[in-house]
Amino acid sequence: MALDDGPVAQPEQRQMEENTILERLRSLRGIASAVAIAEELAALRGEYSQGAFVNYFKRAFPDIPLNVLTECGGWHRLSDGGISDEQFAAKLSPWLDGVRRTKRRPGRET
Repeated sequence: MALDDGPVAQPEQRQMEENTILERLRSLRGIASAVAIAEELAALRGEYSQGAFVNYFKRAFPDIPLNVLTECGGWHRLSDGGISDEQFAAKLSPWLDGVRRTKRRPGRET
């Protein structure tokens, strides 16, 4: 006898839920801190996890370099990495506070 885990979401429904989460995260850019955005993700998903954090933040904010997101996986709420709320926010603020870093090539004026 199989256990009934309840209704299984159809692929279209899962995609809609994913898009809703991504849209919500994007809507917070520039008005909420990185910590608040991550808390919103956890509330929408019902958990904190490194994998979900990197996955959703990379898709919601593709301009944030992957290495920055993986470093942020050391945030104390996601792991035992020891990164404080303040350090987490500082690492992500250049992309989430509306002031984004741009890479300059040596010898080019921009």
